[in-house]
Amino acid sequence: MNIESTELEEIKDFFKRTKAKKFIKSLIAILEKNVSNLREFYDFYGEFIKENRNFALNNCYHLFRTKASKIISVNDLLDMDDFILNNLVFTGEEKLITSFMGTFKRPKAKLVGHIFLTNFRFLGTGVLAEKGSTPGTGPKSLLAAGVAIARAASRDAIKNALVKGMGQKFSEEMMSIFSYHFPIIDAFNIIKKKNHISYSVKLEYQKRNKTKQKVLDFSVKPKKEKGEDKSSFINRRKQILNKIESTLLKSQSV
Repeated sequence: MNIESTELEEIKDFFKRTKAKKFIKSLIAILEKNVSNLREFYDFYGEFIKENRNFALNNCYHLFRTKASKIISVNDLLDMDDFILNNLVFTGEEKLITSFMGTFKRPKAKLVGHIFLTNFRFLGTGVLAEKGSTPGTGPKSLLAAGVAIARAASRDAIKNALVKGMGQKFSEEMMSIFSYHFPIIDAFNIIKKKNHISYSVKLEYQKRNKTKQKVLDFSVKPKKEKGEDKSSFINRRKQILNKIESTLLKSQSV
């Protein structure tokens, strides 16, 4: 791979000191010199993921991918997502199904950023905007769905139930991949439209020693990648929505 020794020492130093913006700037500079050798670049980035997965993904991947979209093609971006997540991140039976820029929305909360669908869940990284609060990237490993889904009296109980429910399926390490996690298992009310798809899941939670249920409604909308032409995006969006629909239907028998 095309990288000078001084560049290598510099980027390692930025990573060690968790200087996200400087690390990403160096990473992009290295990417620009290696666009014809992307697989080796993915392996190079993968070494940082192995060293500190939390920082490399939660703190860096969203901005890095956004900047990388100005350098490499949409197909290369998607190939990067697939290679990094399926080869360097996910373990066991979990596999990336599709990835895209987009929005993940429910009443009073919307995530805008990079969305990743696996056979077990949605993951996201980006900016979460909540009604009545300042947008931000949110705490690590916190289920974004649990932050704005009910009245204040029920919020903590529901949030804790979401964390507990997904925690039964994923280790703490796997729950630290990206900042936001959304359930898909036993999805129902699956409705696919031209530009988005919506679905619901039912949650059981404890309140005042009683088991209660809450239906959570979600909506997912893919967006155009940087530099992607309209016709290509329309075709790709159709493929994304079909994959989401198929995965949600399969989740009913997981």
